[in-house]
Amino acid sequence: MNEEYIVSTRSGKVRGYVQGHTIIYKGIPYAAPPVGENRFSPPQPVKNWDGILDAFQSSPVVPQPPPAPELRAIIHEQSEANCLTINIWTPGLDHKKRPVLFWIHGGSLLTGSNADFNGQPMSSRGDVVVVAINYRLGAFGFLYVPGITANSGLLDQVAALEWVARNIEHFGGDPSNVTIFGESAGGLCVSALMTIPRAKGLFKRAIMQSNVCNPDCSQPEKGVIVSKRLFSILEIKYGDMDAIRKVPPENLITAYQQAVATRVWADTYPPFVDGDVLPVHPYESIKQGFASNIEIIAGTNENESGLFSLWDPNVDKLNEDQLKNRLRYSRNLAGETDERVDELYKVYVGSLKPAPFDTLRYAWEQYNTDQLFRVPVHRYLEAQSKYQPHVYAYQFSWQTPELGGKLGAAHALEIPFVFHTLGKEPFGIFPKQSVDTDKLSYAMLDAWVNFARRGDPNHKNIPDWAIYNANTHPTMVFDNQIYLDTNLYPLRDKAWQNII
Repeated sequence: MNEEYIVSTRSGKVRGYVQGHTIIYKGIPYAAPPVGENRFSPPQPVKNWDGILDAFQSSPVVPQPPPAPELRAIIHEQSEANCLTINIWTPGLDHKKRPVLFWIHGGSLLTGSNADFNGQPMSSRGDVVVVAINYRLGAFGFLYVPGITANSGLLDQVAALEWVARNIEHFGGDPSNVTIFGESAGGLCVSALMTIPRAKGLFKRAIMQSNVCNPDCSQPEKGVIVSKRLFSILEIKYGDMDAIRKVPPENLITAYQQAVATRVWADTYPPFVDGDVLPVHPYESIKQGFASNIEIIAGTNENESGLFSLWDPNVDKLNEDQLKNRLRYSRNLAGETDERVDELYKVYVGSLKPAPFDTLRYAWEQYNTDQLFRVPVHRYLEAQSKYQPHVYAYQFSWQTPELGGKLGAAHALEIPFVFHTLGKEPFGIFPKQSVDTDKLSYAMLDAWVNFARRGDPNHKNIPDWAIYNANTHPTMVFDNQIYLDTNLYPLRDKAWQNII
């Protein structure tokens, strides 16, 4: 096609390009560059431009440390000067008002970008508009100095949602039917956005993949500890914003990595309850019904922590005493007794499965999967189901054959299934495309799209997906066979009662 796909946004005209039956726009700025006085500040309005902006490629990514080599992620150009951007995939520039799926990437709030994702298959198959954003990470997005700066990365996401509300209709989307979805840190951000007052009304539905704001995290005093440590490493007086705004990006990245190197996962992890952006903890807000109008899907992968074992040199050598010591350290930090440790040990050793999941490594992975992911996610499902009838739970159980098969259904493995972006060859932990993976991928993609369209994920190629309830926990299991099950882990759930 030789036509110029030019759209007028509130800030200026942009020109896209065609791939298959999808029109694509990349690198559209939704906020001013977060540099100079704008570093650590809430996102500022983007300045209007003259002429036509060629939106042909993703912008540089937010400054960040390199990705883990095991993930084989692509290393992109980095820049503070032009990183707050949005990518869009749409089937047409008409007035059909298609559902909008707004993707928030993961990466521990330290790494990642919209350049790593391709929304074309989802947009084309689902006849929906797919949006993916960049937002500030690490110290750039989550430095916490009370009364001065907090949660700028979350405010970036709000600004991008506001951009969508003002502009997406010109790209064939419906600004009144936006579904936000994200994985890992992206799922955590989705759970936070559900409770941010200034995000109210900017989206209708939410999908949380593999994470939420853990009830044990987001404590403001912990944010102060990390930020003070950062200032100290940089030899800058705590709160001296003029000085820290002048620190070169690469120095800030290195210092922040040092500041968080010894943190406990659910201890000093952002975002932080600051009384403004996050008035109260997101979990408490959900329990109080603040997000009662938002329909949700939430779930986890069966062996989330299989991925993190890649960076644990001793996990394959665990003996009984070492596993108990790990459990003891974890639970003592949470104020639990050795009696609770013994109970958890019995539960998780009793959860072993046939090889390669018959080792103490797997018991440790299942404990961490529950502690960090599955149990917190189900707490949100339980809380939201008291107010909202359209609440659905899932578990991704398909096991990757890569890296010897012992990772199982590891963290992040479901992403290319949701987007239908598996390649012709294996890539890191991700397998190559096949007839079986296509079938599973389409089942998930269609469920996500149907949910975005009408608040119900059901379609003809999956069993009836029952709404969630706190008694039987109906959960759609996505595996080689797709099925609905209830109370998947009764003994493990009982062990976590009154903990998280």
